[in-house]
Amino acid sequence: MPGEEWRDEKERVELVVHDLDLPLPELGRFDAVSSFAIHHLADERKRSLYREAFELLEPGGVFANFEHVETQLGWLRDIGFEDVDCYWKWLEMALLIGVRPGGAG
Repeated sequence: MPGEEWRDEKERVELVVHDLDLPLPELGRFDAVSSFAIHHLADERKRSLYREAFELLEPGGVFANFEHVETQLGWLRDIGFEDVDCYWKWLEMALLIGVRPGGAG
């Protein structure tokens, strides 16, 4: 039946409510981390949260952040992300993406 494989994927999604001003909870490792809430944090917390996301990603895992400020591309590179770029931008909003090294290429 069409959509059957998507139904299986949705069953693997868990919504976790968390205050991003606090360190990320222990939730395991991930293939992707995405956010649209980081822009509300102070710059110092953004940088530490980027580091936490990097540590949670499996090798080859992707971090995507829909963000206001492009200066954060340098932060992502400094942390160790590769293929860092702004993949989409409109006005002051930007989608920043980086890949943790070591995935199957």
